[in-house]
Parts: sequence; C-alpha cells; structure tokens
Amino acid sequence: MYSLKYETSSTDNSVKLLVSTPIKITETGGIINANDVLGSIHIYNAAAKGLSANRYWQSEVTFKSGQVTTLLIAEYSAWVDRLILPASYLELPSITQIKLTPI
Repeated sequence: MYSLKYETSSTDNSVKLLVSTPIKITETGGIINANDVLGSIHIYNAAAKGLSANRYWQSEVTFKSGQVTTLLIAEYSAWVDRLILPASYLELPSITQIKLTPI
C-alpha cells in the first residue's frame, strides 16, 4: 500500500507528489509485483488546481538514496483537463517524491 500526497509550491509553481508506505511492504523493501511499479500519472481537474497555465512540465524523481533523476516531460491536456506524466517504470518502494515544474 502506498500513499501519494499532493503539494504545490507558490515559489516555483511546482507540484510535488510525496510517496510514502504507511505499512512495511517487505523485509528488503523491493517490489513484490506490478502493483509496486508506477505507470503514468494523471492529475484530474488540472485547471481548477491552477495547472493549466503551462502546457509542458519537467518531471524529476527523488529516490530514497537522495539521487534525483530527470524524467519525461509532463503535458497539460485541455481536452481532458489533465496534467499527464507519461508511463515511467518507477519502483514505488525506492522513491520519496515526484516533482513537476513548469517549463
């Protein structure tokens, strides 16, 4: 089981998705099955959240090790009113946050 907490920043207009595991998943902290891997992210009702002003967003992931890696570009779709980060193979037990920053 995973928890994704949504936060916004007024200083750089970024969006952070903080990843936590409220319960211990395994002794080693690794993945058990496909449910432990994050695919795409869709933030619904993006315009109401103030996320429609920029079409493209740079995404980066912070791992529990402290390493930060740049991911794919997320895109705001006015047609469905969503901010969409395309599928990325991310093992949820190994990450602490995903950050989206407008570009």
